[in-house]
This record gives sequence, C-alpha cells and structure tokens, in this order.
Amino acid sequence: MSGEEFNNHLHRRSFLKLGGLFLAGSALNACNYFQKPDSFKARIVGANSKTGHLLREGKFPEPSLTEELDTIIVGGGVSGLSAARWLKKKGIHDFKLLELDDGLGGNSRGGKNSISEYPIAAHYLPLPNENFHALIDFLSEHKVITGFDSSGLPIYNEDHLCFEPQERLFYRGIWYDGLPPKSGLMQEDQQALVRFLETMEKLKTRTGSDGLPAFTIPLELSSKDEEFTRLDTMTVAEYLERENYKSEFLSWYLSYCCRDDFGTSTENTSAWAMFHYFVSRNGRAANASSFDVLVWPEGNYFLVKKLSKGLDANLHTQMLSYKVEKEGERWSCYVYDIRKQRSIKYSCRNVILCTPQFVNKRLLSSFPGIQWEGFSYYPWVVANISLRNKKELNGMQDLSWDNVIFSSGSLGYVNACHQSFNNQDKTVLTWYYNFSERNAREEREAIYDKDEDHWKQFVLNDLKIAHPQIEELIEDMEITVLGHGMISPCKGFLGDPVRATLAKGIEGLYFAHTDVSGVSIFEQAFYQGIRAAEQIIERKGSYGT
Repeated sequence: MSGEEFNNHLHRRSFLKLGGLFLAGSALNACNYFQKPDSFKARIVGANSKTGHLLREGKFPEPSLTEELDTIIVGGGVSGLSAARWLKKKGIHDFKLLELDDGLGGNSRGGKNSISEYPIAAHYLPLPNENFHALIDFLSEHKVITGFDSSGLPIYNEDHLCFEPQERLFYRGIWYDGLPPKSGLMQEDQQALVRFLETMEKLKTRTGSDGLPAFTIPLELSSKDEEFTRLDTMTVAEYLERENYKSEFLSWYLSYCCRDDFGTSTENTSAWAMFHYFVSRNGRAANASSFDVLVWPEGNYFLVKKLSKGLDANLHTQMLSYKVEKEGERWSCYVYDIRKQRSIKYSCRNVILCTPQFVNKRLLSSFPGIQWEGFSYYPWVVANISLRNKKELNGMQDLSWDNVIFSSGSLGYVNACHQSFNNQDKTVLTWYYNFSERNAREEREAIYDKDEDHWKQFVLNDLKIAHPQIEELIEDMEITVLGHGMISPCKGFLGDPVRATLAKGIEGLYFAHTDVSGVSIFEQAFYQGIRAAEQIIERKGSYGT
C-alpha cells in the first residue's frame, strides 16, 4: 500500500499497541508447533450437575433458620449487581444478593488460565449513549472514562478502546477487513447493503409524535409512535421480503446480527428489535468514533468486577433460591445453602428477581396471574480455545479482535489477547455458536446428551473452514453449554402485556432481568437494576427505614 494508505491504516490505537509490543521485547516462546491431533483434551465446564439435579427435583429440606432483612436480590448477573450497587450508593445496606453459581456475572462471566483471562459470554460494550448519564458516571468512577473535553465529550482510556484490526470476515476463501467487509462484495450485494444501511442511518435522527427518539438506549425511552412500533408486528425475514431485498450477503449478515445480539434467527426476531440494533446507539467521545467499542481480555466480566466493588458483605454465592411467596405483608424467599447443605427462609419487605422468567416461573409457582410462555431462550455453546502459536494460525496477517466466518453456523471468535502488550505467541480464542434453527425446546434436547468428543469435533469442523491447520496449534479447549441463552425478542415482544406487568412490579416484588426489556445487552441490565432499586427506594418512603 502507499505511504498515505499505510498512515491511514495505522490507527492511533494500533500504534499504541505496536509501541507496547516493542517495549515488551522480542523474545519468542519456545513452542512445539507440531502436535498430534489427539494431544489436547476438550473439557465441558459450567453448572454443577448435582445442584442442577436438586433444582429439577425440588426436594429441599425444611428451613432450619429464619432471617429478617429489608431486601433480597436473587441473581448475581449484571442487573442484580447494578441493583445492589445502586442501593448501596443511596445509603441502603440492609440487603443480600443471592447467587446460585460460585461466581458472579451471569451472561457476563469470565474465566482465566495460564495464558489470559477470557470471556464466557458477553465480551464488549459500545460507547454509551449521551443521555445515559448513570452508565457514563459508572465508567468515569472506574477510569474507563478518564475525563471530559471542553465541550463535555468523554475521553476514554485508550487501553480499553478496541485496538486495530477490530473486525474481519472470512469471505469466499479470503480474510477481508471490516464487518461488513470494506471490499470484496458482489455489486448487487454491495448495493443492497448500502440501501439498507442508508435506511438505518436516516432513522438515527428521527423522533416520534411523542417527542422521543425513534430508537434509543435504554429502549424504554424509545418512541411509542405507531410508525416505528408497527415494525414489531413482523419478523426481520418478513421485513426483508416486504422491502424486496434479494441479497444473499445481506440476508446472511442480518442473520448473523440477530443470532449474535438476540440469540435467534431472522425468521423469529422482531423487525423492531433489528432496527433498534442498528439505530439506537449515538455514543460520542473526544477520542473515539461512534462505532468504536470497549473491550477487555475477560470481556464484560471486567465490568462485573467493577459493579461488585464494595459489595462483599452483601454478596452470597452458592445460594439456590427455590421459592418466593407472599406471607402477610412480607415476602418469604426460601434458599438452599449449597455449602452448608441447609435451607434458609428470608423474611423481607422487598424482593428483586434478577433471574430469567423460566426461573421465575418456578420460584413463583404458587403465585397466579403471570403468563410465562411468551419468553424465548435458545441454547448456546461457547468454546475457549488455548492456542500455542497464533502466528502459525494466521501467517503474517494479524488476528482481529472479532473474527467471523461467512456462511458458518457459528458467530466466529474473539481474541482474548488482542489488547495485550505482551509479545507472546499464545492466545485464547472464544468461539460462539447459537442453536436457533428449530424451536428452543428441540434445540436444547438435541445438545444436552453430547459429550466432550462431540463438541471438540463440532468446534474444529467450524474453525477449519478458515484455519485448516488449527488442530495442530491447540493446547486446550474448554466448552460451556448454555441451555438457555439470552432473551430472544421475537415478533410481538414489544407489545407483550406480561413485560409491562413485570416492569411495574407487584408491591414489594420487582423484576430486573433483561427479560423485562426484551433485549439482553449490558446497558439494559444496568438500567433494569437501577430501575428496580429506585422502585424499592420509593416504596421505603412509605414505611420508613
């Protein structure tokens, strides 16, 4: 490329990373580059099978202890931690957060091995919208935002803004920069993509008759104008047919987007949700573009750790909540302490359920009046793959942070060491696969009985499309099978009256999972936690502290 092209290509964060590599030195790891195909093991990790069996049977001992307190938070994902953090910030300390797992994070969990930390699910955060002051304050509190310029635009820590190359696509046998790619498309595909993206761009400045933006985050602040909400009456596939889009690439690209953010196909996803995906973000910064993202080796588990800071006394893991019911003027939350193998009854004024609705259906089995059938969750498999030599994987071409394979069933993989200044050859790839071709129950039943060898070969078959020699470079493969992934905003989710009921709560019982929004992204979980905490703060004013 020409000197001018090279200068344009060398993004300042590429330069920052390059400088870090020089400082780190040029010593190479002494690696055995050639490895027998069967010399690495695949391991399935995740939920404790004994606990899962106990949960399914529902056979718990009678409570041996009753404890009174003001508030119980059930679930230690982002929304639960956000609620806990907000209560603490407002001077409320009489609460406990109970989490089934032995760690926190929910869909933002992370792991770690001798090479690097890595994500298990959610792995990035787009720049927050300008009107999302609570999230901007949170990022400022933890130095992700380091200050503001003279016009009030946030200045982001350069170490957290995704280095170049950010995204690439393996398309017809070649890696192309960008997603969608900046070159390589057939003319008819390029024209369809431009038409679609121009439609999305025009909506970014639109407001409804109610004065609200057509699409924004939190999505609850989006316009209720029928001009926009009627998109919820059709699927993405139906919208594409209505608008006469015939492009193979555009169909694949939108399928990828729907599976990536919503965990389901274009045949199921609400067209309104797809529009929200493309139109709702308006983040601005002094030192970043609106399309930049914030990333960390461990993915959004980085944010989980920040959310839980200062909450140690309130957080209790390996606590399985199995029943919530109203008893007089108070709520009773029945919990099985997995470590001590005993049941506890918590009598409290408020309960925040930060658990998905398929869990709440069980917790509130004695509570009539809520229809749970409208919530859809499709299964996922995630593989964290330790590589002994990333350069051998990819030759002279750098791995991007996000690497996607066209027409693959997977969502591709992210590179955990992308932000690292350490000049090591090893890295961890986090690979994602969403199962949403059939109905969710059938998909779950199809994956549950598969063993390590099955998943090892399943992952390899996909990755070999772009990396035929990858099997020789793998040291370890850790597989996480998620029977229920994120909430899927299927057609009609926006007007679902059950979601409105959950958002309102039931005098002392509040719902804060992203199910309430219908879209599972960090910003919505953060928002729902604060909203539920504020409902409790308002209620406390009626009975005092």
